[in-house]
Amino acid sequence: MKRILALTVAGVLLAGSSLNVCAADSTNSTGSNSVTTDDLMEQIEEMQSTLEKAIKDSESSSKKEITTLRESVATLRENVVTTQEKILSLKEEIAKLESSESTNTQKIQELNNKMAEYEKKLESSESTNTQKIQELYNKMAEYEKKLESSQSTNTQKIQELNNEMAEYEKKLTEYEEELYVNTAQLAKLTTEVQNLTNAIYAGGGKSSGSSGGSGSSGGGSSSNANDFYKRNNIVGYGSTIVGQGGHVEINGGKSNVTFVLTPAEGGQVTAASGFSAGLGGELLGIVNTSSPGAAFKTAKVNFYVSGVNEGDNIAVYQLQGSKWIQLPVVETRKDHVVVNMTRHGTIAFIRVPVLAYATN
Repeated sequence: MKRILALTVAGVLLAGSSLNVCAADSTNSTGSNSVTTDDLMEQIEEMQSTLEKAIKDSESSSKKEITTLRESVATLRENVVTTQEKILSLKEEIAKLESSESTNTQKIQELNNKMAEYEKKLESSESTNTQKIQELYNKMAEYEKKLESSQSTNTQKIQELNNEMAEYEKKLTEYEEELYVNTAQLAKLTTEVQNLTNAIYAGGGKSSGSSGGSGSSGGGSSSNANDFYKRNNIVGYGSTIVGQGGHVEINGGKSNVTFVLTPAEGGQVTAASGFSAGLGGELLGIVNTSSPGAAFKTAKVNFYVSGVNEGDNIAVYQLQGSKWIQLPVVETRKDHVVVNMTRHGTIAFIRVPVLAYATN
């Protein structure tokens, strides 16, 4: 609107100015360049046309602005309605939350009550469990005390049994040694009796019947002596008897294994005699050993060797192939030689002047 008024005022002023100019020009000049009334009318028409156009443009612009304002108002109203709806929705949610909060508060209270009840039960249970645990500890301590007392008693009894067993083993060893001594003496007497019998029959036999009787009697005495030796696991060599009474320690442990002794062959005896002479020693006995059904890697063997005294230098050799290999002697005492072995074979017992390691 302001634009329309400005254009109108400008047109009026322009028209007035033009009329004044025309009046002045009509009195002062009549040249070709003077402004005529037609010119003014054309200008006025142009101005009128411009003014009408401006009015139309202004109306159109105003209508657009009004439409825009109306649309804005409609949008605002819609926003207000939407906002009101949201407010109502929020109020409903708040009401629900307040109701839910009340319910939750009640549930929380119930849960707190239950938790308090459980805590009370737990405290009571812990008290009961503590008492039971203490009772169990007391019982366990009592059982441990009884166990210690029992172990102490058992240890004492075991010690007594071990001592008693050691005493019996000592007596058994003594009996075995006494048995071998008696056996050796008996074997010696048997040999002497056999020799005397042979001498008697040899000196008094004059007829063929007597000679035949002598041969028969002599053969019977020799057979009886061999059976006696075999039955008692002893082997004679000269006046010495070698025997083995069992209880061989196999692989470091005690056992009831007995090494079976048999006489050496003639060639072995000859080889042992020559080897003994080379050492400057005396061959006491020679035997072959075996242990049917009992294998071993190491064996500690107690041999009975009659005539051996404590402190004697006794060397023990085993024939391995064609060589005599010296075996470790663990102990030498009255009529006994204890030897470590790793295999069976021919064993020679030699009394030497000086005990030294030698192999041939």
